[in-house]
Amino acid sequence: MNPLPPHHTNGHPSGRPMDEATLDLLIASQTDGLQPAEARNLEDALESTDPAEIMQTLRALDAARLALRGDEAGADDLPASLEAKLAGQAKGYFASVTAPVASGIPDREPDTRTFPIWTRYAGWLAAAAAIALAVVAFSTRTPTAPADPIAVLNSRTDTFRWDFAGLTDDMKGVKGQVVWNDTLQQGYMELTGLPDNDPGQKQYQLWIVDPTRSEQPVDGGVFNAPKSGQRIAFAPRLPVDKPTTFAITAEKPGGVVVSKGPLLVAAVRK
Repeated sequence: MNPLPPHHTNGHPSGRPMDEATLDLLIASQTDGLQPAEARNLEDALESTDPAEIMQTLRALDAARLALRGDEAGADDLPASLEAKLAGQAKGYFASVTAPVASGIPDREPDTRTFPIWTRYAGWLAAAAAIALAVVAFSTRTPTAPADPIAVLNSRTDTFRWDFAGLTDDMKGVKGQVVWNDTLQQGYMELTGLPDNDPGQKQYQLWIVDPTRSEQPVDGGVFNAPKSGQRIAFAPRLPVDKPTTFAITAEKPGGVVVSKGPLLVAAVRK
């Protein structure tokens, strides 16, 4: 392996992702070698490249070189998927290499020079390195979990909360609150004491009153009676601006466009 200048092994604490041109130069530095001008270009590029990505690329090149040599040393460091990909690439490449044809000149001295196998098959090594890099990068990356909408709502200072209250005799025991954010146009409900419903017979439906729109409240979606501790996230069918009331009715499965009531539970903005 052609070593990198010592100051690149420490690198900067952070840097930009490696671009394709830098990757090509780095592969060439470990296979064919670089001309002086190319070496200077690589040095300059690596100065601003993420050092973790540099080291990951070098490890991938080492994995490709080991696979190409058939070297058992370090085989345990290769993920099974990477080892299989490299082995398949090598088999296909070597099957396509034909034996050299005799020149027909009897007095020509045979070329007895020896070269490391990876320099004679540098083209395949570059391809294998690219495969290795892609597999290692994919297998070691940390997935980014999607943001929890309820956690986002709770973390914002412009999120509001109103208490629910039952409006009919059979809903007097209903307690809970609605949590709403005008900017995000999202909210969630916490409810206890809401009577169980048969989803095949009826569902609860949320309505959002926005006086600036019209007298007709905006549909906030249908839901079933929540289990203990369950939070029900919702978003209005249409944008609302500073709603004043969140009300719940009981409707046919799937909900209705216009409710005939009655309002069962409501939370009023104070």
